[in-house]
Amino acid sequence: MIKRAIFLLFGTVLSLATIGQPLSADIVSPGDYSGYFFVDRWGQAVLNRGTSYTFVSDAIVAKLRKYEGKPIKLKVTKILQPMNPGAGMITEAEEPTRPTSPLENLQVKLEAKKTKVVHGRGIEIAISIKNPSKETISVWPGAMEVHLVTNRPFNNSEIGYKDPEDTAYWCHEYTFLNVASGRRLNVACRADRVPWSAEDMAAHGKNLTVKRDWDRYGGNVLVFGPGAEFTNTLIVGKEFLPREYEAFLYLRLDEDKDYPGLMSNRIAFDVVEKK
Repeated sequence: MIKRAIFLLFGTVLSLATIGQPLSADIVSPGDYSGYFFVDRWGQAVLNRGTSYTFVSDAIVAKLRKYEGKPIKLKVTKILQPMNPGAGMITEAEEPTRPTSPLENLQVKLEAKKTKVVHGRGIEIAISIKNPSKETISVWPGAMEVHLVTNRPFNNSEIGYKDPEDTAYWCHEYTFLNVASGRRLNVACRADRVPWSAEDMAAHGKNLTVKRDWDRYGGNVLVFGPGAEFTNTLIVGKEFLPREYEAFLYLRLDEDKDYPGLMSNRIAFDVVEKK
């Protein structure tokens, strides 16, 4: 299914085309936001919470720069959304605060053996999760996701991808045209759960145990005791076309909470043509 929408914005024609159906964005409005501020490899300033992205204006970047890569709560007083569905841009906000999270004592890290990989081979990433604290922290493996990001999403047909619900491979996409600068901002992403059960992860770590939590999760959770460590590798992106990408690990929490989930460092990598 091909959907095309044309919008007229301040005399500028915007054309947005996708293959399949990306998930629609909601109407954005001022209020409390939480997430991680960062500037991606394409120079786009964003506030990110999982697969949700809100662009940040140059006027706000200086205020948020010192919090880059850390969870924040931000009271937004003005936000622009020229079209809906469509991305928003924060233009005015108060000084951010640091929310507390039940996962804040965990340390998560992503590493790649190579940052330039040949098309069709995928990128091998190493995932590390540590608990340096004296507390015991439980994590549901189903909430552990590898997030993959690009600013040039390809269509389903370009990689032969077919979704039973006709959803786009890059099922979350955010586009914003800054009329003042003429720059088009774009983020497309997807989230894939890690392929391991709690038992699998406990076997690849130190001081990890498995506990049943049927009431909340309907299955087992992984318990990180004091000093616990988990490390394992996986390969992602074999289907990626030659382009620029980013990846990070995200431990998802309840979406209605003031605090975001736990995000690792972001790694940039390129997929290149075979020689």
